Amino acid sequence: MKSVEKKKILAFDASVISALIRISIFEKLIEFKHSFSHDIELIISKEVFDELKRYKEMMKIKKILNQIFKIYDTPKEILKEIKSRNDRLGLGELGVLSLAYYLARQDFKSSVTAIIDDKKGRKVADKLRLEKHGTLWLIIYLKKLKIIDKEKAKGAVMKLPIKGFYITNEELNKAIAEIERDC
Repeated sequence: MKSVEKKKILAFDASVISALIRISIFEKLIEFKHSFSHDIELIISKEVFDELKRYKEMMKIKKILNQIFKIYDTPKEILKEIKSRNDRLGLGELGVLSLAYYLARQDFKSSVTAIIDDKKGRKVADKLRLEKHGTLWLIIYLKKLKIIDKEKAKGAVMKLPIKGFYITNEELNKAIAEIERDC
């Protein structure tokens, strides 16, 4: 009996989108989305969208943003509940985690993943038993899918610290080694 692949829902945080813009691979999310046809949905919460409005790049990316992402209202009761136990998270992180948590419990036919880099946010994702990944994973995944080549992936990873993204040398070297492997 053939197993059916679950639909993938990826809920993005604003910092990941900002990092992708700064390292010049944001537009590749269009190809990424189309490579799965109907089996993937890229989403952002209303809170993340509101946070992105404050970025100076917003005017340049608004059209692309609307092509890539579906914007969801975050269930306020879940947001309040998560915030009450994690008051040090920003509204964007709360929005992505609340939305991912809600969807993971509503749609058992889909796998829901929070795409978040914030250390505190990732710890909360663990507490909520949410699958999570970040910018590095996404770059490596784009390379695995042949949406970007090895050189573009390595260049993107190497740009991260230059563009203000915090990454340890160990994480950087591990990501480069992963990209170098023939995946």
